Amino acid sequence: MGPATGAEGAFGDRLRPDPERTRAARGAWVRGGAEACACQACRAWLGAREGLVSSELHAFLSGLGLDAARDSAVRRLEPDDEVGDGYELLYHLCGVLEADGECDATGPLPAGVLALSLHEGSELAPPGWASDTALELRVRVPAGDEA
Repeated sequence: MGPATGAEGAFGDRLRPDPERTRAARGAWVRGGAEACACQACRAWLGAREGLVSSELHAFLSGLGLDAARDSAVRRLEPDDEVGDGYELLYHLCGVLEADGECDATGPLPAGVLALSLHEGSELAPPGWASDTALELRVRVPAGDEA
């Protein structure tokens, strides 16, 4: 048997996701936060998203009950020594985090992902978000070539 993949590989036993409840909580919310925003970072992300979200990241998010195109928010990352130039994508999901409110991924990351972290909360959740077990997943991906 190979190494664990998906949320089990990235977060180990610290995350107990509830994909069905996540899908239900997202309900009829059909657009991602980037589509609802007119800022330059979101416009750039929408233009680059298809080439920056790997099939592994799609599968990772799907396993949590999430759709890569339905982010809650996007922000542009400034170049730094820790993660480099890129985007931080915020997704909301239902589940239980066994890590004192937040944790960073320590296992294998999906292809094309610089960093993953989880936090309890729903501060930037989609309109109408209804979940008492809300978690925020932050996904950092490189910017790629956007010239």
